[in-house]
Amino acid sequence: MKKYFFNYVVIAALAVAAALNSCGKPEDGKDGAPGETGPAGPAGPAGPQGVAGNAGVMMYLYGTKTITTGSTSYAIPITKAVADNSLIYAYYCSEYTISGTTYTMWYPVPNVNTSYETQGSIMYTSSSDVVNYNIYLYSNGTSTLYTTSVTWVRFKIIVVPIPAGNITQMSADKKSGPDFSNYAEVMAYYGLPE
Repeated sequence: MKKYFFNYVVIAALAVAAALNSCGKPEDGKDGAPGETGPAGPAGPAGPQGVAGNAGVMMYLYGTKTITTGSTSYAIPITKAVADNSLIYAYYCSEYTISGTTYTMWYPVPNVNTSYETQGSIMYTSSSDVVNYNIYLYSNGTSTLYTTSVTWVRFKIIVVPIPAGNITQMSADKKSGPDFSNYAEVMAYYGLPE
């Protein structure tokens, strides 16, 4: 009887193992047809305010000008405060025609080309609200004004205001930045907590 009992236990164990083995993953069939799209969910929360578009960058375009005196000036419609707290870039445009093809080229001020070099300055006075971009043309390698006629087909001035929080006032008698060998000075300069 013990022999039969043992056989029944072994057969039962094999039957349970077979049953458990067949309960694995079902056979993967073909996907059915897609269902209908459900309704749209609720709107999400509003995102944070983005950074303003061009950070206040301004570009002023001027038309054709012929220069015969070695200098010229362009009035910039900005305040003195904007001039003092901005990067100001200037470019002049010349056009050349070679074999029937016209080439347009923009040159930065200051610049040195084959005939003359340009220097620029931003000027205003305490008695006027006018801000001017003055340009001087010099014969290459000299301090003599270049008085040969020069025509610029366009001139542009780009003003990039710098936010007040990004301007550090420096003095002529103090070095730029803290003494990096002095821990306390570095901490104070960058406003770091102890």
